[in-house]
Amino acid sequence: MLRLQRVALLPLSILLATACGDDDAGGGSEASVAQYFADFATISDDGQAQIAELGDKYPDAFEGDVQQTQDSYGEYIVIFDDTVSLWEALNVPEELKLLHDEVIEANSELSAINHQRLDRLGDASSPEEVDDVFFAEGPELTEFTDAVARTDSVCEELEDRAAEFDIELDLNCER
Repeated sequence: MLRLQRVALLPLSILLATACGDDDAGGGSEASVAQYFADFATISDDGQAQIAELGDKYPDAFEGDVQQTQDSYGEYIVIFDDTVSLWEALNVPEELKLLHDEVIEANSELSAINHQRLDRLGDASSPEEVDDVFFAEGPELTEFTDAVARTDSVCEELEDRAAEFDIELDLNCER
């Protein structure tokens, strides 16, 4: 049976306080734009760091150990979903609202696919069945690939939009 373990983000209350902190009531000032991008980056960096730690915690995941793969992917999804939830809680300046909504929508779509894959992964009992979940040609792989491409695209748009405000934002988008 697949075990899902809840991974604690850096104290969630600290991140939420940062993410939901004061903005300039008008929602469109240069300061609130800068704060939005800083908060978004902090949340992203924390999530990416936690995901990177999964490799150390589960060294044999995706290397033939079915249980480690199931556990690692389950924890990855928790981290991914927590990150998206924190992004959703951000105070968003009006001029970034549409793009922010696209980022949330694209990542939520990818999350739904990840959950479908996790359900299928829970039934896997061999490395070959694990490979089928992630790499078998077909509509599921195409759907996943398209969703990843969309998240990469909105990630790049977010970095480009930050640059328009002379803000350097590196979210490690796939360019």
